[in-house]
Amino acid sequence: MAESEVNDVISLTSCDDTIGKQICELFRKKAAILKEDIAIVNKAVHDLLVKGVKDTTKIIESLRQLINNKAANFHCTKVLPANICAKIKILSEKFGIPSLKVKSTLLHYFATGITKMTDLYNAVVQFIISHWKGSGNSNISYKLLHTFLYQDGKRTIVY
Repeated sequence: MAESEVNDVISLTSCDDTIGKQICELFRKKAAILKEDIAIVNKAVHDLLVKGVKDTTKIIESLRQLINNKAANFHCTKVLPANICAKIKILSEKFGIPSLKVKSTLLHYFATGITKMTDLYNAVVQFIISHWKGSGNSNISYKLLHTFLYQDGKRTIVY
């Protein structure tokens, strides 16, 4: 088979044809959860085939790394407005919750189906407050929370 014919076959080969529809759908769902274009899965498989990678185990591992890299670069602003993300960051810092833990919790909630902004925001705020309460740091509890949640008599964060 000539090289041009090989390239034609590769260009017509989809992820489903290469590693199976069920596995590809799983990677597409993960990409969608991360608010990425699901076409990245097919493109990644296509690029690997062009490079001569044919081992399905290597292709799956490469897709896993791609999704993990996308998850590592996941930012709050992909699912919530910047001003809300800023409030979450301030709240987590005030209560001593590591930002990486808050980020992974936000991603987890989003991935498990909480996609409405207010519900997502409230779930993350509840996580921060419940995690903080569990730390036994009751000296600053109510006063700090009240100061942060209310400014000029108006509630700034809904939870």
